[in-house]
Amino acid sequence: MGEHHETKIREVLINGLENAKQSIRLAVAYFNDLEIANIIKKKAEEGIATEVIIYDHFVNSPAIIELNSNNIKTFFYRVYETQPIYPKFCLIDGDILVTGNHGWAYAANRTEHPEPLIVNNENILIEEYINKFYSLKKNCGASKLVHFRIKPESPKF
Repeated sequence: MGEHHETKIREVLINGLENAKQSIRLAVAYFNDLEIANIIKKKAEEGIATEVIIYDHFVNSPAIIELNSNNIKTFFYRVYETQPIYPKFCLIDGDILVTGNHGWAYAANRTEHPEPLIVNNENILIEEYINKFYSLKKNCGASKLVHFRIKPESPKF
């Protein structure tokens, strides 16, 4: 395992997102890896339909700020009122599923060693995860951390 394994997990996530052509649907608990958030934001700005379900938790504030875009539909999961998001997953173009216990937090992508599951063109399993995504959306609401949703303006000189 070690460094090569950690790199592999990041490469899987980044390559899958960068190659998205139609849609990205992401459901994760904790997400503060700004490099990955920037890739998602860039793809959304290119016209890729993008939806993110994320815990409404202060740990996620860097990603929430980065994902603050009119092009990304962000849904805040009510973690204290419902079951946790498990497993974490990302659906890309409706035919690729990346799931497993890997982390979407900056530190987790460099320290955890679980193997992600990558599924291509397994229609029945992917359809189950699409349904799971829409089921999770039913347990989302407005952010209680609204002040994290607005990216601070840069000082003007």
